[in-house]
Amino acid sequence: VSVTIKMVPRHLEKRAQRYKKDVLKDAKRFNVLASHVLGTIQTESYFNPLAISHVPAYGLMQIVPSSGGKDAYHALTGKKRLLPPPYLYNAKNNIELGTKYIQIIKERYLAGITNKESLFYCTATSYNAGIGTLIKSFTGSYKKRKEAIRIINSMTPDEVYNHLRTSKRLTKEAKNYVKKLRNYSKNYLKWDL
Repeated sequence: VSVTIKMVPRHLEKRAQRYKKDVLKDAKRFNVLASHVLGTIQTESYFNPLAISHVPAYGLMQIVPSSGGKDAYHALTGKKRLLPPPYLYNAKNNIELGTKYIQIIKERYLAGITNKESLFYCTATSYNAGIGTLIKSFTGSYKKRKEAIRIINSMTPDEVYNHLRTSKRLTKEAKNYVKKLRNYSKNYLKWDL
């Protein structure tokens, strides 16, 4: 016995469309490209608002309550709070926090990286593996942020990307993450404002 099931055409675009309004609003609000946010959602959860990882991370953008969730919520409200899973499963909350966290990485932790493409790659790796891990991949130490930024600025975007894809100081997951995010973000370039 066999069963044939007709697949939904353009299913990813249809999934993304559900969240377009919130993504565009928060991307504009936090100075992050919509394609970066949507690429992150596709990479992290494949548009499943109830996704949970082993870490655990929750929702569309796979927010870790004790790190990115805490940082983003504090930046938004001025309050330090460990957010419960039901809050993070709410798509609007998750997109807001995830987009804010991308902004924090770009504008606070990685401030000083001059090339936008290099900044995108470093932000992607930091979102997945953490800021300290990114810094260590360039300097051998978690604490040499300024030196890492200087090294990154001395490299071409292709050299930064290749470093992030091959560094022995990054996990296989982190190396693949930057590749996935680069490729998936291209699916949503038309949504950038």
